[in-house]
Amino acid sequence: MMGHREQMVNGDEYDAFTGWRRLLHWKPGERRRIKRAFNRRVRGMEKRALTAHEVLDAPEIYEIVGPQRRSARRSADARGA
Repeated sequence: MMGHREQMVNGDEYDAFTGWRRLLHWKPGERRRIKRAFNRRVRGMEKRALTAHEVLDAPEIYEIVGPQRRSARRSADARGA
C-alpha cells in the first residue's frame, strides 16, 4: 500500500498533502520542507513504538548485565556454547 495513514497535525500538512496543493501557490522547497518534517515525525513515532515493542517482547536483552556476567558470557561465547 502506498502512502501514509498517520494523522496530519497542522494546516500546512493538510494543504500540502490533499487536493489543496494544486490550488495554492507554493514557494520553491516549501512542500518539501513540510513533507520532510512529517516523515521525520512518523519515523520517530515508529522508532519509539518498535523500541517499546522490543522491550516488552524480550526484556532480558535490555537488562543491565554486571561485569561478572559479561566475562562469563564472553568465555561461553569463546567456547562455542
